[in-house]
Amino acid sequence: MDGLKERTEGILSEIERQIKDNFLVRKVKKTSRGWRTYHQERAYEIKTVMKRLGPMINTAASASLPPNSRKGRKPHLDLNQKLTILLTQQLLGNSNRGMAYMLTVFSSVSGIFLSYKTVERMYSNLQVYEALLKLRDILGNITP
Repeated sequence: MDGLKERTEGILSEIERQIKDNFLVRKVKKTSRGWRTYHQERAYEIKTVMKRLGPMINTAASASLPPNSRKGRKPHLDLNQKLTILLTQQLLGNSNRGMAYMLTVFSSVSGIFLSYKTVERMYSNLQVYEALLKLRDILGNITP
């Protein structure tokens, strides 16, 4: 699994570029209108993109390898959730720790408490890597 984290980061960068080319219509830019307007527009933009990516994430997750049957604790997140977290993190430009803090804030709703280490381990997960490859292929077949 040597280098899997780096390859996963590379795939995420490619996916981010494809998303920006194909899905971000308005391409919000920071202007003199003020930080509040910029952040509101950016949040709406990311929400819209993630809604449109939902079916593609489901397709990529269902087409990937089944999880290995290992002993121990069951994972807190399914593959769809992991992909959604990584893509949201990539689009927001958050660090692993920053994303974990955001997830902690919303843990009262989801009931799932994650540390930044959990987010970091997603990068080294072979199942996540395979699903990201499938998602990149799906996005590559979409015409803008």
